[in-house]
Amino acid sequence: MLDNRLIIDPGVGAGGLDAPQVQLSEDRLHHIGRVLRLNESECFWLGDGKGSIRSVRVVSAYKGKVELTWNGAKQIVPPPECPVHLVMALLQGRDLETAVVAAVEAGADQIHLVSTDRVNRPRFVDDDSTAKRLEKAVVEASSQAGRPIMPDVHYAEELDVAMRAGSRRFYADLCDPNAATSETTELADSYVIAIGPEGGWSEREGQVFDTVGAEKLWLGPAVLRARTAAAVAVHRMVLLRVAYGGP
Repeated sequence: MLDNRLIIDPGVGAGGLDAPQVQLSEDRLHHIGRVLRLNESECFWLGDGKGSIRSVRVVSAYKGKVELTWNGAKQIVPPPECPVHLVMALLQGRDLETAVVAAVEAGADQIHLVSTDRVNRPRFVDDDSTAKRLEKAVVEASSQAGRPIMPDVHYAEELDVAMRAGSRRFYADLCDPNAATSETTELADSYVIAIGPEGGWSEREGQVFDTVGAEKLWLGPAVLRARTAAAVAVHRMVLLRVAYGGP
């Protein structure tokens, strides 16, 4: 856990953290001066979203305009040894963004968005506005949660491919809150948890889980919305990792 607020600016790049002076994008300067309203002498961490961070101090702040200076050397935060992968259906409307933000804050290290049989949503394209909005949301959520390494979002993967991203595999059935859950007593190299559409997984998708050896994960007695279940499941995986000796 970082001792000060983290601000991620993907545009700063590794070279930017090594530059003689602090150089931030206009939107980040506006965020510091107008939204966070940091005062003179306050410090924060500036990160590139890939694990490089450097402490920054506010030299002056007046009417929303700030002057910044470095407050120490660049540091490198190592990636997690046991990453948690979230595999999630392409939810409708704003539910997708809500679920992604919550999952990032809960600790997801990689997010895989998959096309499922019971969700009718077109695949992403490179210039899709939803993809751009999600990328911005991941930056903000990572900053809010103090996570120097932002999760990557993988778009429109096939379910069987995404499920093989982790060595310990789970899936949740939102239509069956009484489903039994599997228990594990050993630390895995990586975890993957699949959250599907609220209409449940299809028979074909159930066969995929059987093929990859995925275990059913119980998320509690309530019938959860997918946007809620994503964060609950990721947090469960993070706690599982910690409980059995992971970072």
